[in-house]
Amino acid sequence: MFEFFHMTATYSNAVLLAILTNITSVSKTLDLPILRPVLPSQVSQYVCDPRKGFVGGLVVLSNGYRFWYEQGYIQSMESPNCYFHLQSPDEISRFFGVARMTEAEAIRMARQTIRKLGYNPSWLETEEPIVEHAKTAHQDEPNIVPHIRIKWQKIAMDGQKTIAEVEINTDARRPEMYRLLGKEFRRKPLDIPQPQTMLASPTSSSSREKSSQAAIPYSQRAAATNEVCEKVTDMIKRLGLPIQSPINPHDIKEGKFRFMAGDLKATIILSNGYRFSYGRGIVTSFYSPNSDTREGADISTIYGKVHYTKQQVLDFAESQVRKLGYPDEIVFLDQPAFVGGGPDNLHPGYARFRVSWKRPGTRSIDQDPNAQFTEAEVNGITLQLESLWLRNTNLSKRNLSIPDGGRTNRGK
Repeated sequence: MFEFFHMTATYSNAVLLAILTNITSVSKTLDLPILRPVLPSQVSQYVCDPRKGFVGGLVVLSNGYRFWYEQGYIQSMESPNCYFHLQSPDEISRFFGVARMTEAEAIRMARQTIRKLGYNPSWLETEEPIVEHAKTAHQDEPNIVPHIRIKWQKIAMDGQKTIAEVEINTDARRPEMYRLLGKEFRRKPLDIPQPQTMLASPTSSSSREKSSQAAIPYSQRAAATNEVCEKVTDMIKRLGLPIQSPINPHDIKEGKFRFMAGDLKATIILSNGYRFSYGRGIVTSFYSPNSDTREGADISTIYGKVHYTKQQVLDFAESQVRKLGYPDEIVFLDQPAFVGGGPDNLHPGYARFRVSWKRPGTRSIDQDPNAQFTEAEVNGITLQLESLWLRNTNLSKRNLSIPDGGRTNRGK
């Protein structure tokens, strides 16, 4: 679990000035359209990292550029013209343009971008990246969005990940986004002493829970956070949730990270209110801010006129679960579905449906503590997924390696 310190203006300002020096260097290196040197007057938003042992933070400039600094370097840059992090379909038209570079030229520019930032790992040239072209709807043709995302990803034997990702605007011939995560990118951290006054974690555990969990070693904190952020990002993209991605550490409003019986457990709440749980190598659940299971949900989203039949709700829920990429029998979609909720005589305006599939032999999801099931909460007004719960030991993936009594074990 992370420790948080009491932020002071002196510390926060010192970190900001140091980050701005790094932003100036990156913007000059990549020839970004940013006035240099970058001054505090150009900052529209700044969030200083409050975690003990992590010196850095998020800086958003008045021209829309976003930078995240951690582990001694600018981990990510995002321009206001970054297409792959776009959330509103209404804005797609402003990205229309002309492709003035081939895919091979875009890959070459992505490699050059990483090298310009001071990195030249051997795999950058020897390994082929994952290439994703921006897609447009049929009604937008013949317009195109000339943006390409190029990504390299490596997983070491100990589970540590290295990610290098660059978005190239092939019309303007420039990078609009990059993200570099991994040990080989780290530089010497800023030498700025942190305040000594510690704060309790916003999601501190009960004493009983603490007795059964192991503290995360300092060397594992960044890896644990990045692991969860990446898995949450993957679920967001697969399900098309209305959340800007990728998820980075500074997007986490509250977080609880712990090791229990050799397994990394995590619960994070994003700044937009979405909550995700992680365990045994996968995201096991998510809940929107207005899920009927959450306190303080907007009642206007829970009650209203239902526009979809139970069959349409069921078909939608099945299609969403399948987007996660698991075989039907693993997530119990080969079993009969139960569709509950919706309007009835006692609750004529209730607009939430609960769709669930149980493992054969499971008697009751609500009463059996060992129940295995997949359950989706669907908004009958908008046909949106408000929550998803995967309680299933068959979905376990390889987890992070962690110290355990002097040995290094890998969660199974």
